[in-house]
Amino acid sequence: MWQNPDKSRLIESILRGIPIPSIYLAEEEEGKYVVIDGQQRINSIIQYMDNKFGLSGLNVLTNLKNKRYSNLIGEHKPLEERLRHAKIPVIIISTRADDTIVYEIFNRLNTGGMKLNAQEIRNCMYHGNYNDLIKKLALDSNFVYLLGSSQDKLYRRMIDSELVLRFFAFDRLGLFNIGAYRHPLKRFLNREMADHTNISDVEKQKFTNIFKESVKLTKDVFDRNAFRKFNMGSENEVNGKWDNKINKGIFDVVMCGFASYVKMDSRETIVQFKDAIREELIYLMTHDDEFIDATSGHGTHEQNPVRTRFRIGFESLHKITENQNNNFSLEFKKQVYNRNPECCICGRRIQIPDDAEIHGVDYYWRGETIPIDARVAHRYCNQK
Repeated sequence: MWQNPDKSRLIESILRGIPIPSIYLAEEEEGKYVVIDGQQRINSIIQYMDNKFGLSGLNVLTNLKNKRYSNLIGEHKPLEERLRHAKIPVIIISTRADDTIVYEIFNRLNTGGMKLNAQEIRNCMYHGNYNDLIKKLALDSNFVYLLGSSQDKLYRRMIDSELVLRFFAFDRLGLFNIGAYRHPLKRFLNREMADHTNISDVEKQKFTNIFKESVKLTKDVFDRNAFRKFNMGSENEVNGKWDNKINKGIFDVVMCGFASYVKMDSRETIVQFKDAIREELIYLMTHDDEFIDATSGHGTHEQNPVRTRFRIGFESLHKITENQNNNFSLEFKKQVYNRNPECCICGRRIQIPDDAEIHGVDYYWRGETIPIDARVAHRYCNQK
């Protein structure tokens, strides 16, 4: 989204009589058009003439600093008339071809000062109640809470909306049809938007419930560390820690995994085993090389990594929830940690309980008995 100085410089150019680049429209149907290139210019002009902002960051007409449109009317009438009568060329692309063609045209024309990202382009192209719902759900209070300090940045560039979209797109496939996913992700998400531009009220309610309930479960299990990756320590620094940034691969696995239980009306199952689920995911992020590769680095949106992380994530979740004898308690693990937070291998203090593993008991969170005199070790030391 353009900031005030960007909008102001556009207005300044118009007031100086400098030609403005053409606006490109795509004809969808009789009398209806979609802005392919120029939406931010259109919005800036409308907002200024609606008196929404004063001019700033001007290069030449510095005497207009902080002047709103109402000031032009009263103090600079000739400039106000120039703005009101300014002509901006419009080019209409008359096409009923596949939406991927229009998307590609949009992408090539998208060369402004702040280039639109994929979701911002989708927001311009796919008008409908599905897009409206996605943007609304991105503002869900629990979802905003989980995004944490990243939320403002994600919101400004619509990355939060893209997270909601990818949740719906992957959840629509489900575990048993995840093999139908095809790279690239951009085209996969474009198709999701194009195929479901307008959805029924029943579908809207269904999608809203699934998303919100999945978010609530995520908050209940992971709280502030939801959608983040836990990084195990190393030889130079044995202490592990949580990432601050959102990991989209982890987001996919957690949200879609929980959604499968929401749709089965088995939310209480996740709540029952939430401590074990949390411990299982940290284990996958630190010890399972396949899962680590499928959620880290470049190429995580290609077919094999996507299929791999869903397969491992869903299988692990089911393994935990199907064991009715599993009574693992995070509180008990914390008691062992608090009793002696020093690593029983390297002797150094473990900084946070999440970096502590019960030494000598494999898969203790899957129902194995933890001895009363158990000791903890760094995840790195324990693995090594």
